[in-house]
Amino acid sequence: MKKILFLILFLVSLISYCQISYPGIPASFDHNIKKTNIYILPHIDVEVLKMEDAIVDQYKDRPWRFGQNVYVDINIMDQAFDTIINGKKIWLMTFKSDGAITLNFTFDQFYLPENTELYLYNADKSMVLGAFNHNNNSEDGVFATTLIPGDEVIIEVNQDAAINNLPTLHLYRITHGYRNAYEYALKSFGNAGSCNVNVACPQAAGWEDQIRSVCMLVSGGDGFCSGALINNTNNDGTPYVLTANHCYSDPSSWVFWFNWQSPTCTNPVSSPPYNSMSGATLKARYANSDFCLVQINNNIPSTYDVYFSGWNRTMDNNISGKVVGIHHPSGDIKKISWSNNGVSTTTYLNNSIPGDGTHWRVTSWSDGTTTEPGSSGSPIFDPTGHIIGQLHGGYAACGNTSSDWYGKLGVSWDGGGASSNRLKDWLDPTNSSVTILEGYDPNTPVADLDASVIQILPSNNEFCEISTQNFQAVIKNRGNLTLTSLKIYWTFDDGSTNLINWTGSLATNQTTTVDLASYLLEEGIHNLKVWCANPNGGVDENLNNDTLNWQGTVYPSLRPSPFVELFNSSFPPACWAVYIGTNGLGTSYNWQSTNEAYEGSGAAFVRYEIVYGGQTEDWLVTPKIHLCDDPVLSFYQKQDFSTNYGSTYSVRVSTTSQTSHSSFTTVSEWNESSFSTSYTKKTIDLSAYADQNVYIAFVMAQNNGDNWYIDSLLIKGQCDPNLTLDLGPDMDTICGRQITIDAGDEFASYHWSDESIGQTITLIPQNGQNYHYSLTATDYCGCTHTDDINITCHINEAISDYDNDFSLYWSGDYQALIFNNKSNDQISISIYNPLGMRIVENEIIEANSVKNIYLSNIANGIYYSHITVRDGSIKIIPFVKY
Repeated sequence: MKKILFLILFLVSLISYCQISYPGIPASFDHNIKKTNIYILPHIDVEVLKMEDAIVDQYKDRPWRFGQNVYVDINIMDQAFDTIINGKKIWLMTFKSDGAITLNFTFDQFYLPENTELYLYNADKSMVLGAFNHNNNSEDGVFATTLIPGDEVIIEVNQDAAINNLPTLHLYRITHGYRNAYEYALKSFGNAGSCNVNVACPQAAGWEDQIRSVCMLVSGGDGFCSGALINNTNNDGTPYVLTANHCYSDPSSWVFWFNWQSPTCTNPVSSPPYNSMSGATLKARYANSDFCLVQINNNIPSTYDVYFSGWNRTMDNNISGKVVGIHHPSGDIKKISWSNNGVSTTTYLNNSIPGDGTHWRVTSWSDGTTTEPGSSGSPIFDPTGHIIGQLHGGYAACGNTSSDWYGKLGVSWDGGGASSNRLKDWLDPTNSSVTILEGYDPNTPVADLDASVIQILPSNNEFCEISTQNFQAVIKNRGNLTLTSLKIYWTFDDGSTNLINWTGSLATNQTTTVDLASYLLEEGIHNLKVWCANPNGGVDENLNNDTLNWQGTVYPSLRPSPFVELFNSSFPPACWAVYIGTNGLGTSYNWQSTNEAYEGSGAAFVRYEIVYGGQTEDWLVTPKIHLCDDPVLSFYQKQDFSTNYGSTYSVRVSTTSQTSHSSFTTVSEWNESSFSTSYTKKTIDLSAYADQNVYIAFVMAQNNGDNWYIDSLLIKGQCDPNLTLDLGPDMDTICGRQITIDAGDEFASYHWSDESIGQTITLIPQNGQNYHYSLTATDYCGCTHTDDINITCHINEAISDYDNDFSLYWSGDYQALIFNNKSNDQISISIYNPLGMRIVENEIIEANSVKNIYLSNIANGIYYSHITVRDGSIKIIPFVKY
């Protein structure tokens, strides 16, 4: 029974942390062998390592160190305890490194004959690697293991006694892990910043394939980087991994972790399972664009369910739209980040476009997402899911909006001009010269007909003004059969269903982009739902990937007063701007969020920086705000140091631009002596800009200065006493004619009595009814105004007297009142406006005649005809001129 129980536990271990291995159980487990030779590693001063890490961890241009390498010279077959039991030769050797969180091992001479098995396991047998056998041998004789939890690991070799060919197992490196990827409370599992988003979260929808291509790799035995499987024009699943050149060490000992990610959006309480492989061969690397391409020494098992991402080698200077990074920050489980602002071409760590043209710059990540050390080498994808580069380095981190730089795949394509330093020889072996290559899924589709919606464009979901957007759907054929027709449906803002009958020729695993429609995005939240059906006229065999939803928010282009910002949510707040001064200095740090707040959970914060050749300027700029009469800005501020380090602080105002430095005028400036290390209130008079629309900038200028915190920002003023709401006089109109009531654009919000909220309402009065509308409008200073209007409609038809002696009606075509005198007597008519003023006097209509009374020179509206008949009586009949 104990043996059965152990087998179950062993299989669980094998599934959870799977390095390519084969079925088997260490022979010592059956025979309870306790004896072993022990090797004790020298003491590792972890505190010194952590002090080094505190400095180095802020940089991304190197692997994230998790362990200390200890170089050894150990021949396992010579130095292990050995015995023979039941026809099985057994070698056992224990390695112990006090205080280690993990241990991993690298063999520089590795050879296992047939009928020979190698195992590695920790003291409590909670993790067992193996069996490894002759199938794990490599041409270079190098073999590296993944990380094994604990400070004690046993290496065991089993061989049939009849075999005379002994293994060769020379161990040259053991890595003492002092921070690792196994326990939630320790680096690195769960250590990535809280702003990092798991790849199972809703924000990752549509990127499932690209997620499957990204891996974490152990470089040099002691460092983590990220990388991605990348496709080639043979579409044959050659296991190429693209990573960063600065992650390079001898790849023969690299270990690759696939699928190490949370199955849900929340962080799990313990490490999720992953699949790993050991050993790779260098194909090409190039320092200028910081790329490294290796080929894993074995084909990737189909059970790993990986994907080979496509690529785009464009040399354009800019790519607009949403770009996505997928990575393992700080050696943590897989995360996803995105920027809605695209990328631009620059020099590494510089901002000017195009610079030397070698790198893509992500100016700032969106929605608080970021990268970290350990993300090095990870791919960045264009809006349609193609790799365009790999992470070199940058300053982005949780809470800031600083930049990152990715080596440009288009530059790496030709690299240094030889196969050893360029990508084209490896990624385009067919010499196709294609610029864009789709990804490759080596897993045979399980259905003949399986179409899916994988992305909705634009991928942006935040807009700072009303705009018209052209929406597109990216369709992928996941089925075995070539896709030739498909129904694509969509709804916008839960409206009517639209349909496109797409036709074409889409091979398995290929994508196409389909234009849907253009929509005006007005202020508020909008949604678009896209789904597909009836591939090739048949039934889709997998309905789980047919539907995708997009949601976006349009923020007001002009913010009213009073304006309040507490910095408690994402940073920068929606439609704010963060950038540096015109001299380009100070790229390492910029405005970010901090939890050191005056009130609430967050504040704005900018850190000092050491630069050369001038001072940094860090700008934080509001959206456009309307200032009222007697406007005042107030906020709470503090700094970190009591010593005066020469920083200056200013508030600047622009009436024309949010991003043009020269458009701003300084309205207040002060230095470090003006406030303290505790929050104090700052008040600034903005009356010079009363009744204007402005952008307000908070600027810190310094070199090795202080830090600046801002919180609880308030802009307020007095209402404009001259502003009134006037819907105009009550209206008379003809039934069935469309009219529009316009309240004017001086107000921030509108609330009509029919619950509509726009500046105007449009109606078509019917059936002689009367209409009453009231409006409450709030101006940009927060004051409310009210007015109402009555509308009366008149049926446009002939109007007769009671004796049928005459009729009259208004003709809009002739701009005339047409009077038909049917009597045998002369009739006279006078016409009055609503104020009682006579505009036509005693117009005579002869007996049995028709007369047009032309009124083109008077305003539209209701008028009254006074008709004098034969007995001298007067009949008053209204009519509407239009």
